[in-house]
Amino acid sequence: MSRYVVGASAAAEHLLRTSLALKIAAVIEGNLLLASELLDLEVLSVLRRAVLGRQLNKQRAVRAIEDLMDRPIDRRDFVEGGRRAQQTDALYVAAARLTDAPLITAHGPLARAPSFGIIVEKLRSQAAIL
Repeated sequence: MSRYVVGASAAAEHLLRTSLALKIAAVIEGNLLLASELLDLEVLSVLRRAVLGRQLNKQRAVRAIEDLMDRPIDRRDFVEGGRRAQQTDALYVAAARLTDAPLITAHGPLARAPSFGIIVEKLRSQAAIL
């Protein structure tokens, strides 16, 4: 069993079963998932924006939230490791560095950032997300 740090973008894609979700599932299924304790809040923010923008109905958002809470994700406090961080993405980088696990993301800017001394697996689809 491998370990992966899952970013909020990848978690949201997976929960919403987007076209990218199958690629993400292929990587994370059956593996130990780690995340910042802020994962839930960040995914909730993504879902809220999608509902407010009428890209997602409220019932589907509620199901996604329930699915997120049921997921066996080891949520940890990585704030200490990312204390010098200027943005939330750095917490996922810190989590990957502290656990020596690859980071799974669907967030383009994070995947294109300079080397952080970690493995970043950027998954993307050709279709628009949310």
